[in-house]
Amino acid sequence: ERFDGTDFVVQASQRPAGGEFAAPDDLSALGESSGFPRVAMTSAGEAIALWMRVEGEDTFVQASIRPPGGEFSAPDDLSPVQSPAFGGTAQLATNADGDALAVWSARGSGEQVVAASIRPAGGGFSSPIEISPTATVPLRPFGAIGKTGDAVAVWGRSNGAHDIVQAAGYDVDPPALGNLSIPATGTVGEPVSFSVTPFDVWPGVATSFSFGDGAGAPGAAVSHTYGAPGSYRVTATASDAVGSASESGVISISPSYEFRIGKHKRNRKRGTVLLTVHISGPGRVTVAGRLVKRRQRRRASAGPVRVPVIAKGRALKRLRKKGKARVRIRVSFRPDGGDHAATRRRLVVLIKKKPRKKRRAKNRRATKPRTR
Repeated sequence: ERFDGTDFVVQASQRPAGGEFAAPDDLSALGESSGFPRVAMTSAGEAIALWMRVEGEDTFVQASIRPPGGEFSAPDDLSPVQSPAFGGTAQLATNADGDALAVWSARGSGEQVVAASIRPAGGGFSSPIEISPTATVPLRPFGAIGKTGDAVAVWGRSNGAHDIVQAAGYDVDPPALGNLSIPATGTVGEPVSFSVTPFDVWPGVATSFSFGDGAGAPGAAVSHTYGAPGSYRVTATASDAVGSASESGVISISPSYEFRIGKHKRNRKRGTVLLTVHISGPGRVTVAGRLVKRRQRRRASAGPVRVPVIAKGRALKRLRKKGKARVRIRVSFRPDGGDHAATRRRLVVLIKKKPRKKRRAKNRRATKPRTR
């Protein structure tokens, strides 16, 4: 910056590789006081200049961009009229590709805040946003921007009791996913573990899984139990304020042949038993035997199935005569999609309550009372 006798002016002089510095050019407009210049270069030779200009009692941030081998552009206002900046607080940070971050202290909502503007490589600066809580004194921020375009601004402020340092980040990319673990196979009724490693420059990534059967769960390491055989597409998703990333894989779930014979309930009036069978997935339960009637029941999901045990043949005759009969039954479970049935055998006692015999009333001859 230099004083031209009336105002302070921001100037620049350029030197080509191997050459000499040229005569200076005015970057800020004449008739306006400007100062506190900042300048940065990209690896391609692009130059970005930042300074602050004074208009009356207010100060504003301006920028000018020079393409490789070209001339600086007319200055652009980065800070809005309704939120003037504080002199000397503007800072500029760039990376080699030309992404840039401008930060400064400004008046916001009647107090001081840190404002920031981002410029993608080859583009223009964005509208500024306020990134700090308000303070009663001007905040002096500093900024940095990484090679991917992610940026950070830091500043000091008082929290009412102490001076503290705060920071705000700019996230340019959605999260990435790595190390996705989806097993190739699983079994109905048995938990299957899934995991993924999300990555992002900034924290705050929300990770979740969709299991392909209508269910889902949050987290980067989860487990799920499938209720039916088949092929399911499992999708892992990581998301933040910028966007989301997803990866998926297919798991093949085989039917489970596991089942358990539970308690039974006797019907003493009918001489039958209601047998409870707990199955691990959808399928059909069959109760059969040489001395019992064949009965089947089906359930569309894992859980209890109740099947009646009804005597026949000699067992039925014995039940009617003695009120008690022992029968051996064969309990089979064939899951949906299965190629065979699992079988277990059990001895069941059937009990039938005998009806009580009615006592016949004896005919008694009516006699006349004796008299003297």
